[in-house]
Amino acid sequence: MKILIVEDEQAAARRLEKLLLEIAPETEILAHLESVEACLNWLQQHPAPDFTALLEHIRKQEAPNYLRRMLIRLGNSIKLIDMSDAAFFYTKDKITFLIAHSTGKRFPVDYPLDKLETMLDPKDFFRINRQFILRINAIKEMQPYSKSRIKVETTPAADQEIIVSTEREAAFKRWLVGEAV
Repeated sequence: MKILIVEDEQAAARRLEKLLLEIAPETEILAHLESVEACLNWLQQHPAPDFTALLEHIRKQEAPNYLRRMLIRLGNSIKLIDMSDAAFFYTKDKITFLIAHSTGKRFPVDYPLDKLETMLDPKDFFRINRQFILRINAIKEMQPYSKSRIKVETTPAADQEIIVSTEREAAFKRWLVGEAV
């Protein structure tokens, strides 16, 4: 492993080198540089490093683990639902339900919406109000509603009106067009 140390404090740079060599004795320290400018100059004068492995490692480390499937208990049976089949989640009478896109069936889930919101991929799911989390492919139609709100119709259809709250309306529009929310 080849390492380029960029650290403006010499003592810290020496300590870092010592730790690196303890952890990975095969490490080759290419240079100790004291500034970003010195680093840029060094990179211009030496062959470009291959960051492919580093970037792949960072991507794997930073990629969040979103829920891909959910186990649903139904009496004496257990059903496995893939999140690609989840049209939306909603809460009613303190029970959270998942509506399956393929069948329109409703299944009780063991998580409240607050927890689900952190477990679901935000590229696909959006919490539009206190009662609903929608999957983007479940949106059939949208209409303006009073006070800067949006009414959403879904496939499968919900048994109640789905209204994007005023507080979430701007973020919802950004999510629809694929911007980070």
